[in-house]
Amino acid sequence: MTRILNKLINEWKSQNLLKSSVDDSKLLTRLHDTFAKELRLEDDLNKEVDQLLSKYEKQFERGELDRRKMHQMVKVQLAKEKKVIL
Repeated sequence: MTRILNKLINEWKSQNLLKSSVDDSKLLTRLHDTFAKELRLEDDLNKEVDQLLSKYEKQFERGELDRRKMHQMVKVQLAKEKKVIL
């Protein structure tokens, strides 16, 4: 993730999209922390969706429901309820 964030910082600076009052290492740390937090939020949301969908395991196995579609629908709904931006 660090390499990607460094590329983002450099690209944003080269396009004058970013002006920072802190040095790059502090900026990188803050961006890294922010991205990691957002990834954890999405992981937690996915776990909650999986837990909710576990009730329908037999229907998934029989092909009565599409797990992927259900997962996406429930995830979007939970994200709205929790005000999480995906």
